[in-house]
Amino acid sequence: MATGGRLHANGWASIDLQGGARLYLRRTSQWEIRAARRDGWQIEYTSGQSRFPESVHLVADSQKIQVDLSAGLSQLEANVDLRPDAFRVDVPSDVRPLTLDELRESGPLRAR
Repeated sequence: MATGGRLHANGWASIDLQGGARLYLRRTSQWEIRAARRDGWQIEYTSGQSRFPESVHLVADSQKIQVDLSAGLSQLEANVDLRPDAFRVDVPSDVRPLTLDELRESGPLRAR
């Protein structure tokens, strides 16, 4: 739920949301969401040819978590029917179970 908003220079606006999140919008031919901030996370969207962004950039603003992830989006389709096998996961026969503790100790979340 929106709790406030502001207009900024060069066609920008921001909307404050309940819980401390904030959306940033830019007006071209219409208003487009271009960025957001919430709980130490920042996400930026680049404008695309359609109503979908061409890329997404996610950054953590935290001393505890360091994330800087960019993803490009392509071959977008909206409102299409998905076949049931789109939700099937094929697990290889040689997979070994891994506990959460083993995962934490082997990756970036391990204690330093």
